[in-house]
Amino acid sequence: CICDIGYHGQAEPGGECALCPENTFKDTLGSAACTACLGSLVSYPGSTGQSQCGCTPGSTFPCEGNCTDVIVDPELCEPCAPGFFKEVIAPVPCDPCAVGQYQPLNASSNCTLCPPHSNTSGQTASDEVSDCICDVGYSGPDGGPCQACPPGTYKNVTGSSPCVSCEVGVQFQDVPASTQCKDCLPTERCPDGLYWRTCPTHTDGECAQCTNPIPSGARYTDHGRPLDQN
Repeated sequence: CICDIGYHGQAEPGGECALCPENTFKDTLGSAACTACLGSLVSYPGSTGQSQCGCTPGSTFPCEGNCTDVIVDPELCEPCAPGFFKEVIAPVPCDPCAVGQYQPLNASSNCTLCPPHSNTSGQTASDEVSDCICDVGYSGPDGGPCQACPPGTYKNVTGSSPCVSCEVGVQFQDVPASTQCKDCLPTERCPDGLYWRTCPTHTDGECAQCTNPIPSGARYTDHGRPLDQN
């Protein structure tokens, strides 16, 4: 028995074949030692050929067409530009940061998520946190932090514009982070001693306690005015 490619050691009884460590390869059968990748090139454990040695994550090798079996020259490795990343060793191009992510640095192996409640508005390859703008229902500077619009306000566009107040007495909004206001309900009849107060704050209309005593033989109408019961 002999060690397979990608493994080194002795396969005889009592021996053991072990994976070639990272940054090495072995493309032959037998007990030969694993070979180190050239220069600054790296590889995964158990690599079975020199073509599996590649540029470090965060850098790429310029190659066109089928690059599966290409032998990489370490002198030609190029760092990924800001807004791009590469997390694998394979000779493939750097990928753009996805929507909602950014990366301001060179030679990155990943991208950073935008701050909470912000996004890049459909843009990929963002290279600054300022490309992250507040979502609808949230307001704040480009790059965050983005705060929820408080009750009584709304915001239906992305970006740094402020939250807009609902029109008092006509509209209301009782939950935060809203994208629109609601119309106040029409006047409703209230029990005796109460009157209908239309959208007094950021809530819908409500029955409120009358402040003046009810005249004898009368009750309050929807608008709080005394009305003869007859």
